[in-house]
Amino acid sequence: HHGDSNSGAAPLLSLPMLAAAVGAAESDSEHPMAKAVMAWCAAQLGDHTWGQGGSGAGNAWAAGASKSKSLAAGSANGRGGTTPRAHSLFPKAEDVNIIPGMGVTCTVNLSGLPHLNHLNHHQPPVTAHAAVASTGGTHSVLSHPGPSGGPGASNSGHAAVAGASVVSVAVGNRALMVLEAVDLPHDLESLVKPREEAGHTCVHVAVNRQLAALLCVADPLKPEAAAVVAALQGKGIQCVMLTGDNWRTARSVGRRLGLAAVHAEVLPAGKSTKVSELQAGGKVVAMVGDGINDAPALTEADVGIAIGAGTDVAVEAAGVVLMRSNLEDVVAAFDVSRATFRRILLNFVWAYGYNVVAIPLAAGALYPVTHTLVPPWVAAAAMALSSVSVVTSSLLLRAYRRPKL
Repeated sequence: HHGDSNSGAAPLLSLPMLAAAVGAAESDSEHPMAKAVMAWCAAQLGDHTWGQGGSGAGNAWAAGASKSKSLAAGSANGRGGTTPRAHSLFPKAEDVNIIPGMGVTCTVNLSGLPHLNHLNHHQPPVTAHAAVASTGGTHSVLSHPGPSGGPGASNSGHAAVAGASVVSVAVGNRALMVLEAVDLPHDLESLVKPREEAGHTCVHVAVNRQLAALLCVADPLKPEAAAVVAALQGKGIQCVMLTGDNWRTARSVGRRLGLAAVHAEVLPAGKSTKVSELQAGGKVVAMVGDGINDAPALTEADVGIAIGAGTDVAVEAAGVVLMRSNLEDVVAAFDVSRATFRRILLNFVWAYGYNVVAIPLAAGALYPVTHTLVPPWVAAAAMALSSVSVVTSSLLLRAYRRPKL
């Protein structure tokens, strides 16, 4: 990769073409990270309205790597998804292979895309310190020295590709790159480490088994997240984070949330195993998740709680679905369930005590003393009153007020 720009037969892939390839690979994914990446890809193809009005936005920075490995970055907010709009903007991916916990591989035919040729003609190459198109939000510029230690050599901003119109694309974590035998630059760690320690997830992009880009996706913590964790811990609930992300990012997020128990680089099946381990230790486990990778653990847990804005698979696997995407509803769900259970116990005690007293009276327990039997209509009215009192007690739950964090 450090040779002369004319040393090989590998043609160059421009930034818009790279964005098209990545967008094609991610177009069928429901993962929030994939949706943020697609928003950035759409911006490179001229669609700066992608994901506007969506919830759960993420920030994506993408860095295009050339033979000199010069990197530049822009940001994007929003959500993509499997929509007709996605398939009209991005080419169709073939031979798609989704590897849980790692990423996705596929082949993409980049020929016959005139709108990209138009972009290629008008968009200047991206140099080591130039920011590419942004769809809003904060943006960051990553720089990486060229082979001589300078800001980069010629052809910066383009990804070297050892293929023609049909290319193989791999988008995922470092483990996927190793699995695909991608040659990773020795100094890549110097770029990845500070980003991951800042809480970003670094997504590697390889084209024809050559590292083409590094996309750093920042999934901002929800404003209420730390308060929710503190509230749950205050109720005596142990909070554990399970994530497929790398350890550096996981620890960074865990510190900000005040979590002592963090498990990173956990595959979907591994999340289910962790839940089983907690249950084997005598714990009653509630799992909160919103992604397709959370579905096995949601099913395994004693109580599965899905975020309403999550994937359909997660919603189907959960026993409880929160209608909003506000994490405060997790605390409210625990609180209202406890209030409901306390009301059930109160109703049971009331109905049991009522019958213990009323049934002997109706049977004539006081007849030896009063020489009077309870009239049938009084017994019938007393029975109806028992039902009315229980229903009235239950309706008092309408006065429930959710806790304030």
